[in-house]
Amino acid sequence: MITVEERIMETKRIIIAVVLVALVISSVSIVLLTLPEPPPTNPLNGTDTTAPVLTITNPSNQSEVFGAVSLSFTATDNNTIGRYEIHIDGVIVTVQQAYNWNTMGVADGIHNITFRARDEAVNWGESVIFVTVNNSIIPDYDFSGIFKIMAYNIEESGVNSDWKEVVKEENPDILMLVETGDFDNNGNMQLQQVVEEFNDNFVDELPYSGFCAQDIFFTTSGEAILSRYPVMAFHQIPVVTLDDDAGYDVTHDFIDAIIDINGTSVHFIGMHLKAGGGESNIERRNWENEGILNYMDNLGNVPIVYLGDMNSYSPEDTVTIDNDYGYGPMTMLVDPDDPIFGNYSSKVHNFTDVYRALYPSELGYTYGHQYAPLLGRIDYIIVNDFFTDKLINATVGDTAHADTGSDHYSLDLFVTWNGTGASTISTPAYVGIRQRAPTADPSVIQLDIQNDWIYRERIPQIDYIAVQLAMNHCWRNRNIE
Repeated sequence: MITVEERIMETKRIIIAVVLVALVISSVSIVLLTLPEPPPTNPLNGTDTTAPVLTITNPSNQSEVFGAVSLSFTATDNNTIGRYEIHIDGVIVTVQQAYNWNTMGVADGIHNITFRARDEAVNWGESVIFVTVNNSIIPDYDFSGIFKIMAYNIEESGVNSDWKEVVKEENPDILMLVETGDFDNNGNMQLQQVVEEFNDNFVDELPYSGFCAQDIFFTTSGEAILSRYPVMAFHQIPVVTLDDDAGYDVTHDFIDAIIDINGTSVHFIGMHLKAGGGESNIERRNWENEGILNYMDNLGNVPIVYLGDMNSYSPEDTVTIDNDYGYGPMTMLVDPDDPIFGNYSSKVHNFTDVYRALYPSELGYTYGHQYAPLLGRIDYIIVNDFFTDKLINATVGDTAHADTGSDHYSLDLFVTWNGTGASTISTPAYVGIRQRAPTADPSVIQLDIQNDWIYRERIPQIDYIAVQLAMNHCWRNRNIE
């Protein structure tokens, strides 16, 4: 039998043991907390102490720059690179490998640019260059007075290389590309490759400079612009302001490249409105266009070219076999008296749909040559009234590689800067070019002159290019092509 005294002694021993264990655990914890954290290691090579190696692709050290400047670099390392940074004058401006720097917002003079990359072992690679900003004088360049603008959705960042053949066949002076989501990868590598290839091809022309939207995650998103004339500023527009002052996050960021053309700053605004049919997508396109129109109005009375893939139809050539894409955005632009969409039209600018104004009775479709049920015009070059006396001619998908270059046709426009040789543009007559369901004889293509309608059946076997060429009785300035 255990006495009371023995029980008390046993309890004391247990308490002492618990206290001792607690003291040991606390001591171990303190020691562990004070030990330095072991450095990250490369799983292949053991401890990694080697910093990433940086290569600056643009601009070069000690160069003189002006206007918009594309900053870009690449980095290589045996380990995964977890972070990139670009600093201008000690201020971080991006955590990507490329950045579009608008130097008009900084003082002329010397500026330092720091490029940094860090691998998973927390080794930083760094390279610093110095550039001189000089926006006091725009460098001289040859200008003939006539130049060519082109808009082209190249399909999934140029999934078919024939798109580049189309550009070489067209030879534009200013090129707006749509669906360039891969162009910004790895420090604008694909953009730079494209610019170099075109410059090597057009050896007798002014060289292109190129800019593209940044931080794009999908091949079907993003826009890029190539220009033979100086790009003075480049803006990426991810959010627009609607009429009720609400901000709207657009599906595909707009871009606004301000280009000097013979001493005049022209805004080239690239668009790619939400794709797909259905009420939800139609509504999103309407909001996106409403917002970018407000952006244009806020620019004031300046020259504007609005171009790209609108993913919707024009009220001037209503497509009734598939109206699931809607007409809102184009109606806002060309019909400010419309009782619905006219409420969202510009309060500052009058806009012209270039192709329809020049060729009111031609098809001019830009999409559907690879899928006839969706045949229609969804890509546009739109200009404000600064250009209405400067339009020469336009073409759609008329080169040797047009059918294979992309699921869209390219659209181009010749502009005469002083108005010499311009086509006469009258008030739009809203000519209806309508694609109707098949007639009783689906192989018949009829032209109803009285109503100015085109009835066309929908099966893919029809040679739509032959149809368009057969109807093309308008003069074309082919010697400029």
